[in-house]
Amino acid sequence: MREAEPTRIINRLSSEVDSNTVYSRQIELLIDLVNYGGGLIMRAYDSSKHEIDDVMIITVLLKHIVQMLDGVQVLISSGNAHAATLQVRSTFEAYLYMLWMMKGDSKRKARFYYVFELRKQRKWALKATSNTQERQKFMELYKDFAQTVNWNELAQLAKTNLSAIDLKLSRPTLKPINEMIETKNRLDWYKALDINNLRDLAKEVDEEPIYDLYYSKFSDVMHASSYRDQIRVKSGSIALEPIRTLDDALVVIVLSCHVATKGYRAILERYRKDELLNFAQKYITDWGEAVRNIRSVNYKFVGDNRPNK
Repeated sequence: MREAEPTRIINRLSSEVDSNTVYSRQIELLIDLVNYGGGLIMRAYDSSKHEIDDVMIITVLLKHIVQMLDGVQVLISSGNAHAATLQVRSTFEAYLYMLWMMKGDSKRKARFYYVFELRKQRKWALKATSNTQERQKFMELYKDFAQTVNWNELAQLAKTNLSAIDLKLSRPTLKPINEMIETKNRLDWYKALDINNLRDLAKEVDEEPIYDLYYSKFSDVMHASSYRDQIRVKSGSIALEPIRTLDDALVVIVLSCHVATKGYRAILERYRKDELLNFAQKYITDWGEAVRNIRSVNYKFVGDNRPNK
């Protein structure tokens, strides 16, 4: 039997009504941005040379951006802007990666990105492989979880995956990169290319102001380190913030629109220059007004309840 909805802390219907009342135009905007991005993925890849940088830029990073924007739209539509900050944070990271990869030396950067992803997959495969230190350590740390896994079946799958991954990493274009990463022991692909942190990466693509204004704000949400998003202290008492609110909707939508419009334009400039004029016209006709008129939402407490806007 489903539990009753505790409407004082989560009221799904009310949250959806509020969001669609305040942000109806912006929700339609997000839907159209996702639709446009989905079509752009296919058109851009068709126009590319299908080389490794094209694969990583279009079918991995651009697709990730569109996928996360779709998640933003779903969460904003349900009135849960706080959770949407995680999606837009991930969107912004992929956007920075994509811009930097396109800035120059694209194939080398794409190979570093690809090798890092292969190495991540390899580490997980080793955790499932019999007679490895990785599996032994995993079994020791996660005893309860380990009992729920069919290790024989998983080990056979891991063996197949390891062989495929090692074969890829042994390719002449990837092997030197893999060895360099092993030597440097860096945790992020861009750090292996001597970019110290994400802020420095944002500087490289002229997005430091956006990083400071928006991305850094969402760090607290990512790491669950902001009590202010969960409770409000007033006159010595504590009131719970609702699970679904629109407090962060303004910054989430603004950053989503920034990433989508600038990211799509960058892709067009590289792969579909003949569409730039139509893209500019579409922005003016279909998106501009909704982008310029994003409202903020303010709530007021009455007792220990927080009524809708």
